[in-house]
Amino acid sequence: MVKLATPGNLLSSVLRIRVRDLFLAFLLGCCSWVLLTPLWNHALQGGLLDKILGALLSPAYRLGKHLAHVIFPNSGARNATGTYIAPLMGVVAEVLFLMALWTIAISLIRWRLCAKQRYDQHP
Repeated sequence: MVKLATPGNLLSSVLRIRVRDLFLAFLLGCCSWVLLTPLWNHALQGGLLDKILGALLSPAYRLGKHLAHVIFPNSGARNATGTYIAPLMGVVAEVLFLMALWTIAISLIRWRLCAKQRYDQHP
């Protein structure tokens, strides 16, 4: 029998994510950002690696930067707070995006391992 996705099922699935998994995803997201950013900066412009990493990281960075411009509308002024905060919010958005990817990966791995254990217990 196939269970349909309902808001209650979705909420319970989201709440099953443990703090430990979120912390692990945060650490993996930060480490991924530390590794991917220099790779992207030193990639051959227009090359395959530049295109892949640009497609992965650029939308999150732009979203964070635009959000900073909405919160701090005077960011165009010299020495305004938004001038310094906008790139930092872009970086935070990249890390949160990578954290979300790692959270999904961790959840899928745990789900797969639990499914295998259930199958092994009840053949």
